[in-house]
Amino acid sequence: MINKQTPILLIFALSFTITSCSTTGGSSSYGRTHKGTSKKSSVPKVPPKVMPGGSGDNWRYLGSSDDRLITSEINESSITSGKINKFQDRKTVVDQNKFNYQNLTPKYKYNLSWWRIDCSQKQYLIDSSSIYDVYGNLIKNYSFSGSNWSEISNASIAEQQYNYICKGIGRNIGY
Repeated sequence: MINKQTPILLIFALSFTITSCSTTGGSSSYGRTHKGTSKKSSVPKVPPKVMPGGSGDNWRYLGSSDDRLITSEINESSITSGKINKFQDRKTVVDQNKFNYQNLTPKYKYNLSWWRIDCSQKQYLIDSSSIYDVYGNLIKNYSFSGSNWSEISNASIAEQQYNYICKGIGRNIGY
């Protein structure tokens, strides 16, 4: 029978089991055999995860794709205004196992791109893009010089960026 004390007793029992199996102290053979040796660990070191583009206050969350597999952010400090607005964005693949890369790119976690938006024509152009693995290591750079302008379609990530850059929607909201 489970009552209100059962979870507490279970946690106590687990903590007792963990501490009673500890190899610290002089009675275990592990402590005697390896005491004072300086053997290197055979466990590989995992590199730290680094967010490409940084993780400062300059990044603003814009939203996610309909399937929730990609999140989109914009680098507020990268925005240059004029007839043509320029900015940097970051897209993060939430679940790499479920995302369909369509054999167009290697499997990646982050995508940093430089965009241009023409607010009066409601068009965009991507100048360059870089993809990174889960640890923030560069996988590949892409340059799209000579590309044509594309129309911004409704309910797209590009429209979220257009609304932010050109209409100021969401600019007063923090991350």
